[in-house]
Amino acid sequence: MNSPLHLMDSVNQCGVGIALYNSPLYTTDRFIITVLIYTINKCTVSVFLPLTCCENNMKKQTGFTLIELVVVIVVLGILAVTAAPRFLNLQSDAREARLEGMKGAIASALGVGYGKMAIAGLESKPYVSNFVDSALMADLPFDGCNIGGSKRCVFLYGYPDSDSESMKLLVQGLNEEDSDWKTFHHPAGSTTREMVIAAADEKRASLTQCGILYGPPQTPNESYTLEILPCPQ
Repeated sequence: MNSPLHLMDSVNQCGVGIALYNSPLYTTDRFIITVLIYTINKCTVSVFLPLTCCENNMKKQTGFTLIELVVVIVVLGILAVTAAPRFLNLQSDAREARLEGMKGAIASALGVGYGKMAIAGLESKPYVSNFVDSALMADLPFDGCNIGGSKRCVFLYGYPDSDSESMKLLVQGLNEEDSDWKTFHHPAGSTTREMVIAAADEKRASLTQCGILYGPPQTPNESYTLEILPCPQ
């Protein structure tokens, strides 16, 4: 039906006087509500409410009631109390796991480096470098570490010094552009031979926290220091 039905037509065909109107407005995309469907004399009659009669109801359904808002606020409060601390704990666990993984990688690299120094017969030297003016200079078994080479290479008892260059011989990518790891060192002239390796995105990292502390051995019977410095809670 694309035009109004006359009252008399309805009476003759269906035995009931109801005028129906069907226009392009009444399509499935314009919100039509069927309020009554019944059969008289084997004729089905459907009564539709005009679009204007439903606009107010539609407007009433667009917002939230006060009770609904209170329920949402309560649920969010529960999530904040229970889920947020667990999420923060997961982040802390992830940071610790990352440091543990890096610590293991450093330990493995130190073992490989010590093996190379042992093959070269330099593992027992208290101090050896490739500096031309060094008291004990030697060609070290690493790329660029020959005497007068392009890199600054210092080893103590077979392990790298805590300067900004020696550890990079064994652990690639430290302090380089787009690297995932950065290092902290004591100021020049300090007698403390320690460094801290930390994640590049860890803003709280320093020489005392949130990283991996490394120090070369200082005596023949001493091992290197390699431990995790936790972040404050």
